Amino acid sequence: MAQPTFEPVTQEQRVRLSRKLHVPDYWAAHRPADLKPGSSDPEERGYIYRGHAGPDQGYALKLVHDLLHSDIILKDEESEEDVAAGLAAIATARASFLGRAPVRADISYAVGLFDYDKQVPSTRVLEKRKEAFSSAAHDYKVRRRLVASVEL
Repeated sequence: MAQPTFEPVTQEQRVRLSRKLHVPDYWAAHRPADLKPGSSDPEERGYIYRGHAGPDQGYALKLVHDLLHSDIILKDEESEEDVAAGLAAIATARASFLGRAPVRADISYAVGLFDYDKQVPSTRVLEKRKEAFSSAAHDYKVRRRLVASVEL
């Protein structure tokens, strides 16, 4: 709002002129990690899964840990850390694919895919999940492979 000239104001209260920013110079990708023209497909560059950015993905780990001792049934030879990391990875991928933060339904979807909600899963599913979740807590590529194997 403009200040009338007849109103007494101090120097600090006066409206100051704004500064205009300069137009940025031309930019080109020159660093090793920058995307080069023509290589926009991540699978061409060796990535396992394309992925989507999603908000608050760490919340999936909290949801998994909340369900770990109540709704998720593990066998003796399965690691809690590996299962939690794998389920959180699937849930965050599903949530970000839908453009939102992970919710309990995403965790339930991942739990149901691998029969972690059943007392006696089929032997085929049990063998598959042991192989798929093995060392998922410690290896990023294992989690990416796990997510890529699931239909979101």
